[in-house]
Amino acid sequence: MKHGEPRRWGLASMSLYSTLSGFYDRVFPFQESTYRFLASHVKADPQNVLDIGCGPGHYVGRFAHDGYAAYGIDVDEEMIDLARLVHPHATFYRKDMRELATLAERFHLMFCIGNGLSHLPVSDLGRFLQSVGGLLVRGGTWIVQTVNWDRILEHESFTFPPKVLSKHNLCLYREYRQISRKRVLFVLTLEQGGATLFTEELWLYPIPADDLMDLHEDVGFEVENHFGDYARTPFDPHESEASVLVLRRPE
Repeated sequence: MKHGEPRRWGLASMSLYSTLSGFYDRVFPFQESTYRFLASHVKADPQNVLDIGCGPGHYVGRFAHDGYAAYGIDVDEEMIDLARLVHPHATFYRKDMRELATLAERFHLMFCIGNGLSHLPVSDLGRFLQSVGGLLVRGGTWIVQTVNWDRILEHESFTFPPKVLSKHNLCLYREYRQISRKRVLFVLTLEQGGATLFTEELWLYPIPADDLMDLHEDVGFEVENHFGDYARTPFDPHESEASVLVLRRPE
């Protein structure tokens, strides 16, 4: 997943992602490098893994194909239906992220990528992270990837480079407007052949990397690594496009 990639997330009535769902695979395809990064943090066998905000479930499906007990949750009904159809050997639940604690399973690896965590107001993060810790086995790994909010918050507005898919004659435009430390307006436009298919907006909730690490430590996580991408480039608050935190629940 790229640093600006959106995810269907666990908040109600997210029309942007329902609208995007028919194009999602073309706009944001499975990335082998992302999967290898995630899988490298699975330490033992057997393993349960959970993707929070799984969308069409391609990472969950790949984990299942490779022999893991793989689970995904997402709030979007269409995406969960598609994930179940395409990846029948994995398990998918349609759940709001705030319902995470209702899962009965326990996991060795949990991850939330594609900037998914930014859909949750900062005031709800502590409770959510407690739920993550409650589902993670001792010694288990939790990976969370967002945009680098430290860099974004230096601007009043921020426009990502257009994502051009010449094979499908598509172009995706993403922009952050009304940037403040409280919230950011995310505007996404998809064009095909120069004609606008749709434009959608939603609010995101930025959190600087140090603040996010502090919240994790407050609920008992240990920070294992902090990268600026899935190639393990060290995180730079002024230069990195993404923030990739690798955390562990103590033994």
